[in-house]
This record gives sequence, structure tokens and C-alpha cells, in this order.
Amino acid sequence: MSQTISLKLSDFDAALLSELSKREAKTPEELILEALHSLFASRLDDKIIPLSSDVFDACSKIIFEPEKDKEVLMRRQKLMDTKPVWDN
Repeated sequence: MSQTISLKLSDFDAALLSELSKREAKTPEELILEALHSLFASRLDDKIIPLSSDVFDACSKIIFEPEKDKEVLMRRQKLMDTKPVWDN
């Protein structure tokens, strides 16, 4: 599946893209995809995952607030009884 995206470039950026397209013998679409793939790879190498504020708040709640669900606490205790974890 693919998706069409429209991109409005300034005259300057369009001229740069056109010149690079000629020099590299690639279409503007190929150059834009190449740039996006490079950006994605560099961001993934940073191991930073951007989160919306709602998702960040939900994750923070899971990490920093004590668990209250009795079912989860019971399963956690069963796991700890089966395979204890010690702090050194």
C-alpha cells in the first residue's frame, strides 16, 4: 500500500531539488525518499522515540505510580514466589 503526499516547496528549495536531481540522475521523488530514509535511520539510531503528551503521561503513570489492580499484584507476587529477584 502506498500513500500520496503533497509537498509545497519554496522556489529556492524546488530549484535545489531540481539541480540535485540532475546531478544525481535521480527523480525528485527518489531524492526525497532517500532523505526521509536517512532521517528515519538517524532518529532510530538515537534510540529516541517521540511520544505524544498523552502517551508519555500514560507511560509515566505506569512507571511511577504503584500498581493497584489486585489481579496484576497477585500475578506479580506469584511470579516473585516462583523466581525471586534479590537486590545486591
